[in-house]
Amino acid sequence: MKEFYYDTTTPLRRNYILSSPLVIAVIVFFLAAAFATWIIWQLEQDRLKIARVRAYEIASGYADAIRHANESSFATTYALAALVRQGKGTIPHFHDVASQMLLLYPGVDSLQLAPGGVVQQIEPLSGNEKAIGHDLINDETRSVEAILARDSGQLTFAGPFKMLQGSFGGVGRLPVFLKDEIGNSYFWGFVNVVLRFPEILESAHLSQLEMQGFAYELWRVHPDTGQKEVIAGSADALAGEPVERIVKVSNIMWILSVAPTNGWGDPYGLYLKMMQGLIFSILVAWVAKLIIDLKRHKAELECLAFFDTLTGLPNRRLLYDRLNQAIAQSKRDKKIVAVCYLDLDNFKLINDTLGHESGDCLLIEVTKRFRSCLREQDTLARIGGDEFVLLLQNLEETNQYKVVLERILKAAAEPIVLGDKHVMASISIGVTLYPQDAGDPATLLQHADEAMYQAKRDGKGKICLF
Repeated sequence: MKEFYYDTTTPLRRNYILSSPLVIAVIVFFLAAAFATWIIWQLEQDRLKIARVRAYEIASGYADAIRHANESSFATTYALAALVRQGKGTIPHFHDVASQMLLLYPGVDSLQLAPGGVVQQIEPLSGNEKAIGHDLINDETRSVEAILARDSGQLTFAGPFKMLQGSFGGVGRLPVFLKDEIGNSYFWGFVNVVLRFPEILESAHLSQLEMQGFAYELWRVHPDTGQKEVIAGSADALAGEPVERIVKVSNIMWILSVAPTNGWGDPYGLYLKMMQGLIFSILVAWVAKLIIDLKRHKAELECLAFFDTLTGLPNRRLLYDRLNQAIAQSKRDKKIVAVCYLDLDNFKLINDTLGHESGDCLLIEVTKRFRSCLREQDTLARIGGDEFVLLLQNLEETNQYKVVLERILKAAAEPIVLGDKHVMASISIGVTLYPQDAGDPATLLQHADEAMYQAKRDGKGKICLF
């Protein structure tokens, strides 16, 4: 004969019990601290980049002004690239978006999209028609910067030169890479910004250097010829050996030959950022702990209100709700609901002789056995000491309930080991059927209870239909 054993060291736990709020708060604190550290690192990197650029500025920052004049215009390429990635290779209403961006950057002549390296869209199109279809990678006179941009993955600047449109200017090209269906990165093409020269340098006010007594020369090494190419210069030629400062224009370098100025570093600002990051991390961890505490409290209240704390089964309050739902569904589906009242035979004797702890173990074990016999849609509830109610829904025939209840009777009759004792348990079951017994929930339970007592009078361990 098969024996069931209940392990008293493993109490029944409900799955709504949450992890320790303190542990979660600590985890959230470290995650928030890591995030704050990353943000501070990003801010510091940005600040250091600006500071290093300013180190190469002359006097009031002419070199930085040149860089800013170009890079502020290049910001349009990053915005367009983001839109291309967002649109997975297309920018809906490109001309409307680009025309609005052009209003913000007066030194920009036009914005272009070049999928696969071939210019296909330009704003404004008027006057730039000749550039449509221009293959940037295969054009021998323009390919060096285009290939460099594609291979390095960074924005590059080409020019100044005479463009196909006939004007004099330069082009900033930002390569765009998308991901295919399996996550591999591939080259989509370029987003281009066309700058007008010398208008793009006017905001740098380089001519003021001459008023201050400086000669200057802004130049680059041409990527095709390797020769020095002067972009802008003072009327007076540079004398002697000038101090050269690098002006980063995307991935290429322009050289501004002037007197140097430099300096960077902000320890006080870094300290303030770290303190802000610490406060942020503490606040986030505190909020996380508060949320977990509230959820845990809500779950505990729900458990107390609707579930039996010993077995984890629905209590009488939740049973009435399930029974009302079962009756409503029976009316819709024309199916039968069996309301079954289950009572352990001789439970009081076992409880008195072996103790309340053994009695609790017995209740938990028979609950496990009952559950193993049920279908997914059935509801088992504990409404009193050794009293259970079972709702069997969606029955097609009036005697269909017997299959489930006979399995329960058989499972309950198997011996249970409690400590060093073997206990034989049995149950008496009373049944009433809806809609044959067309009562309200309270009446149905009363009739099932009466049928259960009749089963006890008939010899216990039996099923009796009301």
